[in-house]
Amino acid sequence: MPVVPTYSRNQVAPSSMPQARLGVPDMPDVSGQQTQQMSQAMLSGGRVAGMIATDVQNEANQLRVDSALLKVEEAANRLATDPQQGFLQQRGEAALKRSSGKPLAEDYGEMLKRHVDEIGGELGNDAQRMVFQARASRVLAGFQKQASMHELKEHNAWADNTDDATLRNKQTQIGNHYDKQMVVEAIVNGLKNDKGELVEEGMRQVIERKAKRHGMPPEWVAAEVDKATFDAHRDVVTRMMDGDPIKAFEYVQQNADKLGPHLPGLQKAVRPAYDRAVGQQQGDAIYRKGGPVSADADSVIDWVIAIEGGYVANDAGKGETKFGINKTANPDVDVKNLTPEQAKALYRERYWNGIGADKLPKEMRAVAFDTAVNMGVSTANRLMAASGGDPAKMIELRRQEYAALIEKNPAKFKRYEAAWSSRLDKLAGLVASGGDRSLPGLLKEAEQIEDREQRSVAMAHIRQQHAIDEAEKKDTYDNNFKAAMDIAYAKPGGWRDIPASSWATIKPEDRAKLMEPPKKSDPDTLLHLMENPQLWKAGKIEQFRPLLSEADYRQFHSKANGPGGDEKIREVSIDSEQFKYEMQRAGLEKWLTAKKDTPEQKQLIELRAKFENVIDSEQQARGRKLSIDEKNALLSRLIKPVKVSQVRTGSLFGLFDGPTEAADMRAFQVKNPANIRIPDETRSRIIADMRSRGITPTDSRVLAAYLATSEEAAK
Repeated sequence: MPVVPTYSRNQVAPSSMPQARLGVPDMPDVSGQQTQQMSQAMLSGGRVAGMIATDVQNEANQLRVDSALLKVEEAANRLATDPQQGFLQQRGEAALKRSSGKPLAEDYGEMLKRHVDEIGGELGNDAQRMVFQARASRVLAGFQKQASMHELKEHNAWADNTDDATLRNKQTQIGNHYDKQMVVEAIVNGLKNDKGELVEEGMRQVIERKAKRHGMPPEWVAAEVDKATFDAHRDVVTRMMDGDPIKAFEYVQQNADKLGPHLPGLQKAVRPAYDRAVGQQQGDAIYRKGGPVSADADSVIDWVIAIEGGYVANDAGKGETKFGINKTANPDVDVKNLTPEQAKALYRERYWNGIGADKLPKEMRAVAFDTAVNMGVSTANRLMAASGGDPAKMIELRRQEYAALIEKNPAKFKRYEAAWSSRLDKLAGLVASGGDRSLPGLLKEAEQIEDREQRSVAMAHIRQQHAIDEAEKKDTYDNNFKAAMDIAYAKPGGWRDIPASSWATIKPEDRAKLMEPPKKSDPDTLLHLMENPQLWKAGKIEQFRPLLSEADYRQFHSKANGPGGDEKIREVSIDSEQFKYEMQRAGLEKWLTAKKDTPEQKQLIELRAKFENVIDSEQQARGRKLSIDEKNALLSRLIKPVKVSQVRTGSLFGLFDGPTEAADMRAFQVKNPANIRIPDETRSRIIADMRSRGITPTDSRVLAAYLATSEEAAK
């Protein structure tokens, strides 16, 4: 029986027994072949098993390494992008100046290296750690490169911001020294000492530094220097336009080569402003030249010549006189043959300059000059000093001078009393009116301006100035007239207590008004009566007669003394405390303490009058008295803040400007309720509510509902 081979270490051990040799034919050794084949198969299976074991181990190592690397990449991503601590969130100085004192890439690189070491220490064998370290090093290198790039980007941005701020500062310096060519040159190209060494960098050096940082060519530097210079000169023009458009226009013309691409735009922008400024200057010049006779020498002299008239053989004992110039005061003048031009020259030299009229306040010039002409320069100077610069007082002093002359020698001067009084009345009227500006004549002169835009501006400016002066004259006169009214209506016949100086400034038609009951109620009296209905009764209301208009007086009188007068008073009476409380709630408490003739006082009077009428109408409609709450509700509707559509009728230059923005008003102030703007959302809500209750919405109903809605409810 043959020996079965054994396996050891994948090798076959041969049998030591010799094979018997039989004398029979050789037969195939089937068993040996089978054994050999089995041996080879087992050897191959061992190799496969070893390979499988190796592959399993390698795969396990790979999984551990990949898992570790994933943790490293997660840590790197977190260190880069974390909203609070990631290096990509570090900007400006935070990226450049670290608390650790290290560069950002090094600082964050060390953070990631610590994560790498910690993660690597968790691996199971050296093979894993070796592969991990190799691959983690590549991740770390890429991370540090990314951090370095971010640090460089922030450094460049910080440096660019610093340089840009320096350039802006130097552009401002050019604006401050635009008229000093050498200074501007130093600001642009830098300041050098006698040795040619740069001692202070200019815009060019700053731009060259930026170019080096970003790798830009010399052509870029030249273009940026030009651009910065152009921008600086553009800023000069822009600043000038705000203060002096004419100077800005001249600067553009003189520095066209320094404005580069800005030139066309600046020329287009400056020209209209230039035309407006020149037009206003021309309008001012024309207006001053043809201004009020109280201010301009030529017009004052013309006015006096017109009053004085032509030749008189003997004027008030002063000898022959022409144009107001008499022979006694001017013996060297051929008065009879005096021309208007000669008279004007004499007036300017001997009288106008004699009282120093050019240095006098404009409101004093006509009065002082006329006094000098009529009474002599020395008398004019004396009366000016006594008047304290008040033209009305100076006129009154002249009246006293004339009265003294008449009293002293009535036979000689009594016959001139009417003429003197008339002259002073004219002068007083001139002072009160501010003089004749002859607007058509001024506009005609402005029409001679060649430039169409400047001509239009000049004419508009003349109209505006004329309107302003007319308004000022009216205000001055109104204030004087109101002061006279206070005296005239203080008691019956009180107009006799008005000082003569004030009386002289009042127009004849207004004098007649002062001698009659007032046509307009005194505001304080009106408010006082509205708050005290008990004063409306007969025996009390009469004391206020001189201070009330005819309409207001009759209204108070009829409410108190007509049929059912006492009942009417109770029905429309306003509770003062409740009224005050509602006004305070509405933020209108300042109206309650408004001074006389202020807009607030006028609004308060209007409000109270409307409130009384509304109460009266509601009580008549309901057939009963209203409760306090009902009255308060009506008042809330009247003082509700509303937006009102308005249309502007014109502008400074007489151009139609179209609709304005909605104005803020109180409901009672709106003359046409249709102009009240109701917010679309509120309107829709009101209409929906009405329809849900079976009410047909109309404009008046919607408006009434809106006014009755509180602001809180409307929201």
